[in-house]
Amino acid sequence: MKYIVAFFSVCLCIVLYSCNSFEVLNVEGISSSARERLHASLDPKGYNQEQVILGIISAINNKDSEALKALFSKNAIANIVDFKTDAVGFLDLFNEGIVSWDYIGSSRHTNYDFGDKVEYSIVKYKVFTKSSSYHLCVALYDEDTINEDNLGVYALGAASSEDDISILDKVFSVETPGLYFNRE
Repeated sequence: MKYIVAFFSVCLCIVLYSCNSFEVLNVEGISSSARERLHASLDPKGYNQEQVILGIISAINNKDSEALKALFSKNAIANIVDFKTDAVGFLDLFNEGIVSWDYIGSSRHTNYDFGDKVEYSIVKYKVFTKSSSYHLCVALYDEDTINEDNLGVYALGAASSEDDISILDKVFSVETPGLYFNRE
């Protein structure tokens, strides 16, 4: 009987310890059910799309353009004409902050060239503030054995309505890095 109690005590400790390791994923103001849905949608390859969306949401909720910039690849930042101005405008779209989100879907694209590999993903979410909702689309390079400066977010777009959804086409095309949103 002592061995059974000891065994279950050890198992309980392991379970409690592993639950604590996820504590770093908490973002203030984000519902736990949204986090659970995102955990279920993670890519099996292991690139952590969750960290990217949590970083974007944290930057939006804290109005932190530098944190948003840190998520972008070095090459994307070098090719965006005025990231700071674009970031401020982008963050201003979400003046109430994001309270929850739904994962819509993603696509992964892989190119091989003489042993080198370039892989990028386009991930779509619907994010919600207290009174509005937005389509959010992220293009990010998961792997690039040719140039590591491409790793990270390449393009990020937000559309507040079905009428603005064409804004996200710029993100889907993965031609020009940037922040895409209705600037009116």
